[in-house]
Amino acid sequence: MYANETLSKNKHGNITKILNELLINEFTLYIKLGYYRSLTSEPNLLALKKKFEELSKDFIEAIDTIGKQIRSCGQKAYPTLARHLNYMDLENRQDQQNITSQEIIFDVLADIENLIQNLEGHIEVSKDNKDYEDIQILLDGLLTTHYKQVIMLQGYLEKESLDSLTEFMSTYCLL
Repeated sequence: MYANETLSKNKHGNITKILNELLINEFTLYIKLGYYRSLTSEPNLLALKKKFEELSKDFIEAIDTIGKQIRSCGQKAYPTLARHLNYMDLENRQDQQNITSQEIIFDVLADIENLIQNLEGHIEVSKDNKDYEDIQILLDGLLTTHYKQVIMLQGYLEKESLDSLTEFMSTYCLL
């Protein structure tokens, strides 16, 4: 909670706008992960599906935490999807039907890296204001979580590449 609950609505306006932008981007990526999980139903993609389930849990936690923080400012999250879409920074792929698992991972990585960039900018803006130390802690926590997600997905890509190389080598080099 804020140490000074009497801060004006105006003063909370900028930080609430930042939190609402974070909220919609976290929510959008959560929705995209759900869609991508539905595309990864093949048995060889079960590990990827589990990774996406782990990521989804992170995003649900972030959505909840950001929403609580907005309410602690005495504000509300943007109430309509149309309003949310005006503040969304993430890109939507046009060709969703014929997407490979690697393209899915690259798309998710690009979105997470976009979130990281936004967070770094928001941290820079909020760090000079002592009234928002709890916001600073929230943003730092989200940044750490997203860095871990990038590392996890990059590790998955490396393992997938290594597995493909091993399969290729065993198929063609042992002839």
